[in-house]
Amino acid sequence: MRPHDVPMVGIVRAQAEEVRLWLRRDGALLAGASPQADGERVWLPLTEEAAAAIDEGSLRIQGPVERRAVRFHRQQGSYRDLLQDLPVEQQEQLPVSYDLLGTIALVKVPEELEPLGQRIGDALHRQHPRLTAVFHDGGVHGPFRIRSLEALWGDGRSATVIHEHGATLRIDPAVAYFSPRRSTERQHVAAELSTVSGTLVDLTCGVGPSLVAIARASVVSKRLIGVDYNPAAVALARRNLATATSSLPHGQVAWEVHQGDSTLILPALPIPQVVLINHPTDPGPLLHAALRDHSVRAAGRPLRVVVYHLGDNGAPPRQWLEGALAAAGCTPSAVGWRQLHAYSPSTCLWGATLAFGAIAAAEEEPGRP
Repeated sequence: MRPHDVPMVGIVRAQAEEVRLWLRRDGALLAGASPQADGERVWLPLTEEAAAAIDEGSLRIQGPVERRAVRFHRQQGSYRDLLQDLPVEQQEQLPVSYDLLGTIALVKVPEELEPLGQRIGDALHRQHPRLTAVFHDGGVHGPFRIRSLEALWGDGRSATVIHEHGATLRIDPAVAYFSPRRSTERQHVAAELSTVSGTLVDLTCGVGPSLVAIARASVVSKRLIGVDYNPAAVALARRNLATATSSLPHGQVAWEVHQGDSTLILPALPIPQVVLINHPTDPGPLLHAALRDHSVRAAGRPLRVVVYHLGDNGAPPRQWLEGALAAAGCTPSAVGWRQLHAYSPSTCLWGATLAFGAIAAAEEEPGRP
């Protein structure tokens, strides 16, 4: 079979096997393609969805990412085995990866294979009998970052239920953005905030997966508030939080979800002790709003802000943060940086925990943003 150009991540040899197993468990390892050894790195093949997740900052991998030519070997049990009657040229163009979300599958069908969309969907259903619908994934579009989906097979309903670390989440990728590959980071943040009481505000809550994880991990009483501009996301977040908190001790976690512009809604909310800003492409306006609100309403009181931004490999984006803090007129008592994963060969996604008042941030750097 002819070579295919696929995304691959370069991992140092000592960590390659551990990362390979993690990628396979997460569904991010590209099936049918073999790793490549190159100097001190092992290059692991990624699915296109995993590469997109790295690009948007929701999949944490430490290592350069680049596209390389690989040859595929036929996988036993692949849906492609059910389409061997197709001409060889078309078989080689069949998608090698797809997303399984509950009872639906999302697959990117090449333009050349569009007439075969129904057959591809049927083959995926035969491979995964639990599926009730298969969709062509046309990518994320618009201000709500909604996926453009075209039904290939099944009942055409994109709403489904998934299970994430024991939590039940209702999602519908046709009306509200959701990424299953953010689950690891959600659990990290939930564990970090498990003993923090008071009010927590998620300024980009989506369907509520972060708030659900935090509610389930909490060992103290807290109030969770979500805000999102997408009405469909808000409706799903409310259902997911109602389900998640129904089994918790009465009164341990109170919650509410608001629809609208976070920068306008925040000043009317109870003064938060924690603010989450999980916007991988443009967190600046939301960070500015959170810091200005704190300086106006709660100057001197403890506040923790969790925010993400791009920076150089090995060097956090201090200049961006310094500018954001100066514009808001705020100075943190501590900043805890953590490098999450490669975004490109020279760029990484960084997470920052900003502490204001008497809060000690993990791996803090006192007085320096």
